[in-house]
Amino acid sequence: MGIDLLDLTFRVERLFKIKLVVTSIIEQTITVCPDTNRRDLQVRHFVQMVKRAIEEQNSSYEDHLLKLLRPHIAECLCVKEAEVVIDAWMIHDLGME
Repeated sequence: MGIDLLDLTFRVERLFKIKLVVTSIIEQTITVCPDTNRRDLQVRHFVQMVKRAIEEQNSSYEDHLLKLLRPHIAECLCVKEAEVVIDAWMIHDLGME
């Protein structure tokens, strides 16, 4: 989870006009994927973290957050948008490096 996470973070910051801290993303959202027993980032946790940042920074994009994030996640990770579902794992399911 290196360059892909940075690329995604920068896109989200521009899209929602917020600031995300990559170390916070790693500390707050990285968990173990039960299918692989490896550290991974679930889309659900990423969306929740973005939502918290939006709320804390008084931005107005609360509704349809996954819908707005889906094309950016898909493009960054070179997957189809349909694969970006709330329960997907960024590394295991979507191929984040």
